[in-house]
Amino acid sequence: MIRETLTSGWFSKLQITKEPGRLFYSVAPRGMDSKIHKMLQPVFSHIHREDHSERSALLHIARTVLKRCGSQASDDCSGWLRLYVSHFPCISCVAVICQFIRFFPAIRLELDFDNMWKTRFEEMAGAMRFEREGGLAGAPPK
Repeated sequence: MIRETLTSGWFSKLQITKEPGRLFYSVAPRGMDSKIHKMLQPVFSHIHREDHSERSALLHIARTVLKRCGSQASDDCSGWLRLYVSHFPCISCVAVICQFIRFFPAIRLELDFDNMWKTRFEEMAGAMRFEREGGLAGAPPK
């Protein structure tokens, strides 16, 4: 569950950030301003989702940009952000991505992801064994 980002950010024609790539893991960021946490709120559905990697990456980017241009100027920040997700994003992560776009409308966000079932079980035998053993805990029966 690793995410990779490539970013370049601008504010008033001045480059405010450039990061060639970084890995993010499923961990809730610490020491983050509560205002930034409130900007990108996860959707609670049976489990807490505040520690998902997609949210962690976007919180980091939001904090970096807002430190340099101020919280009132998020509309004036432009640039691009590429996220690669090792599996398809859950509904909570899609919601966080939409919230990021709302607060930073001039930052172009490109998202790419793999199908976890193919990357995790490259051979059919592994997928079939996973299904026989009960699949995901708590998944509804077929």
